[in-house]
Amino acid sequence: LIETWRRERPGAVVPAFGGRRGHPVIWDAALFGALESSPATRTEGARAVLREHASQTVTLAGDDPAVVDDLNTPEDYERLVREVNRDAY
Repeated sequence: LIETWRRERPGAVVPAFGGRRGHPVIWDAALFGALESSPATRTEGARAVLREHASQTVTLAGDDPAVVDDLNTPEDYERLVREVNRDAY
């Protein structure tokens, strides 16, 4: 991700797995203002800025399914810990 951002200097670099965009997103400072001021971020979050600036966004497909893991709640975290522990043993 960082290598792509350094080489191409897009507004954002987004990792993807299996056709789904994930995280972490590398944001260029050029889009910080849009992240702070776009009215759509109130309802859609940063996705709105990625959509509004699609021509400045690079999606980088990869082979790590972790980029699309959703960890917004303690339950999500516990689920991931169970999965990691299951795979480790």
